[in-house]
Amino acid sequence: MERRQVQAPCSMCVRKTWHEILHETTAHEEHQIETHVMIRCAGCGTISLAHQIRHLPNGEVDHSYYPSPVSRKKPSWFGEMALGWLGGVGADKLAELLHEIYQAVDGGQHRLAAMGIRALLEQVMVAKVGDQGTFEQKMQKFQDEGYISLIQRDAMRETIEVGHAAMHRAFAPSEEALDICRRHHGRNL
Repeated sequence: MERRQVQAPCSMCVRKTWHEILHETTAHEEHQIETHVMIRCAGCGTISLAHQIRHLPNGEVDHSYYPSPVSRKKPSWFGEMALGWLGGVGADKLAELLHEIYQAVDGGQHRLAAMGIRALLEQVMVAKVGDQGTFEQKMQKFQDEGYISLIQRDAMRETIEVGHAAMHRAFAPSEEALDICRRHHGRNL
């Protein structure tokens, strides 16, 4: 018997691919039809769960996937950093935070991701130049010691402001704003 296939995002392939339907359950309620589908990527074989709610009578559909689809793969050096082989003392803790930032972005938790990026930058600066007081003082020392240029410092300031705004002013950055932050201070973040 040939199994049905659907297109869905794959966290390993980092794009929409064809998935084989392994199992499906549907529950009909007064105002919605809820479906859970166990699917396997036809490309890499990763198994995930698709959840669909069809709202009645308008027919609008909400989709969610578990695990959440990823918007980008982690950098190639991430595994070495997580194992402590790259980045020196404490790099494994930075890798844990970076992993949480990726999870927040993938789960659509953009405020948490912005706060995480801000925290990661501060921890890197403290690890390299010590605690200098304010963010501005840390960035100045970071620049003075040659870790970043003036242009990079200005870009970093914008990134940190997104994190500050998320923390203190309930700012909700879009995924595009987070991507700009990522590009400003480390192409591989």
